[in-house]
Amino acid sequence: MNLDLLKRLRRLEAEAAQRQAGKTVFLLEGGARFLTEDDPITYLLQHGPQSPRGRIVGYEHTEGREVDPISCSVDECINELLLKGGDDVCV
Repeated sequence: MNLDLLKRLRRLEAEAAQRQAGKTVFLLEGGARFLTEDDPITYLLQHGPQSPRGRIVGYEHTEGREVDPISCSVDECINELLLKGGDDVCV
């Protein structure tokens, strides 16, 4: 692979990671990802398990960061609700 192309791809990857930082990442049917500025609870309460790109089936919380036990528990509850169909999270 061309060294210049490799540098450009790494820069693009770093830029994409920076833009995604701090955003909520949901997993959609089919494996695609959906990013939103809202926290997961706010988004799900307002929109239910639907996104403009399809049905939400999971919540991807950031691994590797220090997360307190309560936040981990909330993340697990969100994923459990979404696995059950997510309709219980609608207002």
